[in-house]
Amino acid sequence: DVTVLLRAPSPSPARNPVQPQGYRAGRRRTHLVPVCCAAAAPLVPALKRGNASSLGVVVTGGTKGVGFALAAAFLASGDRVVIASRDPERVQSALHALEDNHAEGRVHGLAMDVSKPEDMRRLGEFARHSLEGRVDVWINNAGQVGTRKNLVDLEAEDVRAVVSTNLLGALLGCREAEQVMRETGGHCFTMDGAGAGGDPTAGYAAYGATKRAVPQMVASISQELKDSAVRFH
Repeated sequence: DVTVLLRAPSPSPARNPVQPQGYRAGRRRTHLVPVCCAAAAPLVPALKRGNASSLGVVVTGGTKGVGFALAAAFLASGDRVVIASRDPERVQSALHALEDNHAEGRVHGLAMDVSKPEDMRRLGEFARHSLEGRVDVWINNAGQVGTRKNLVDLEAEDVRAVVSTNLLGALLGCREAEQVMRETGGHCFTMDGAGAGGDPTAGYAAYGATKRAVPQMVASISQELKDSAVRFH
């Protein structure tokens, strides 16, 4: 089940909500990549359609952590990938790292902000061009956790940053994915996380609220576009 394979684990509220399973206190974040790659690898063959030998894949937030691992897993399967992130330097660094693993020419990157409609449109056009006119998989992975504080102690701008990236970014990503894949069909995934099932995320209320919204968003879009060739997960 490709939806289950992409589901983020639900960590203890006492720790960072986006740490994947396998992360242990005191370990460097470089250890996250093989852990996430192992979890992501089964997803790739599950998405192959018919005799398709190569998928065109977009991963927002694809320069580190789970997003980077997903990009690496798709590339290892011979697919073509576009990664996106706000930081131009991180985009270039991630591209170099992915290309070093024999993916040269099959991975492309764009610096953009998922919460800005004009940037999301730019990502769609960039993906069409870079992936030879075909996008098969779109993964809304970009997200912010925010500072671990009670909501009443956060600055309004900190709350806005989390909500605009995690929720507005996911909504805009789903909209762009449908437009990009409307003619050819495909799959759009939005990563959930701690709070998606309604459990409290004390210290990360804004983050948990945005992830709680993901299942409802996906269900609503799926019903709106039930006759579309694009499937939302």
